[in-house]
Amino acid sequence: MQSMEPMPGNPWPHEMVLSIDDSPHGLHELLWVREAWGLEVEGDDLPPLLAHGPAPLAVEGSAAPREWAEAWPALWHAAVDRLAHVVGPGQAERMRRAADAAADESVGFDDLLALIDGPNWRESFGDEAFRTPEAGASWEAWQHAHRQTVNLRRPLTYHETPEWVALPALVPAWQAGLEKIVLIPCRGDFTRRLGAAALLVTEPTRHDPLRYARALRSFAG
Repeated sequence: MQSMEPMPGNPWPHEMVLSIDDSPHGLHELLWVREAWGLEVEGDDLPPLLAHGPAPLAVEGSAAPREWAEAWPALWHAAVDRLAHVVGPGQAERMRRAADAAADESVGFDDLLALIDGPNWRESFGDEAFRTPEAGASWEAWQHAHRQTVNLRRPLTYHETPEWVALPALVPAWQAGLEKIVLIPCRGDFTRRLGAAALLVTEPTRHDPLRYARALRSFAG
């Protein structure tokens, strides 16, 4: 998101660039697994439940959810921490060159890709949570419903975007280093600063002008 060229009277700074990640895949997998499998997760600073969660899956006779529940908080925090490292175009290009150079080395492309994607559920537990027909159908249905919700919420005009509406709060946040907004489809408020350049908010927060402005002001300090 950026103004294409300087415009007299345009309050959006021409050089201000901001990316919106409305589908952080690793976080979505974690959030879906927690609710679909009914994990009883305990820990500090964990996100609220999904605004529109999947139907619970049958877990009788399976010991996996207990192990998953114990690991879930650490995986969540690790995934969120990784999102604090904003990858810009220059860094992405350097990583692509590094991947090419690593083709004949011991470091694989997947290791380099992890620098962008970060820790994820499947690396720790494989595909078991998504493998059964019921689970696979639930995961696909939930992803489809989320994509539909995101598409329906996309503003028709530039001036209807939440960022434009919250511009008085956005500009100071950008001046303080904000480059990326990460959205999670959870209930209520859950605003967290991710490192020096990213901010995590819920989708309801972004689409509420007062709450979004408050979240952006929290980044600016």
